[in-house]
Amino acid sequence: MDNKDRLLARFNSLERDRRMLLDQLDRHDAGSLARIPRPDAWSVAQVIMHFVLVERGSLAYLMRKLEMGNSGQAGTFSGVRSGLLNLTVGLPLRFKAPPMVAVVPVCSYGDAVEAWAAVRTDLEHALAALPPALLDHGLFKHPVAGRLTPEQGLRFMAAHHRHHRGQIQRTLASIGRMPPD
Repeated sequence: MDNKDRLLARFNSLERDRRMLLDQLDRHDAGSLARIPRPDAWSVAQVIMHFVLVERGSLAYLMRKLEMGNSGQAGTFSGVRSGLLNLTVGLPLRFKAPPMVAVVPVCSYGDAVEAWAAVRTDLEHALAALPPALLDHGLFKHPVAGRLTPEQGLRFMAAHHRHHRGQIQRTLASIGRMPPD
């Protein structure tokens, strides 16, 4: 399997995980998925919209780098940074979201799911069109870990989704105990 096939396989795995999560969430009432469990927390729909903001930002960075033509290789230590980032995100700790994705608008579950599908389609097209010569370039960027290759970017997205699964489960448990509006 060449690098491009590996990248697309990683995307397909990420997409399977998204669909499995949505299949599980679709068993719940859309109104309850949009309920905010407490003033300082996100609804399940807002967690999904947070994923949209992260992926939309990653896609925008990728497209900007491709348009400018100055991406450059990700660097010698991008693999180490990527591994540490994914390890850290995998820990059962809470992290403050970076400012550009921390403010998530109140939204319906349907709107969040629709936005996620749209950004995923755009991301899939962008990755499929990537020239193989750019697969080791820093086309993704994390606010803390810095520039990452496309495959490292997708690995982070997968780790990021796993990190928020616990939050989704806690929110579902919390709204299940709340009286309806």
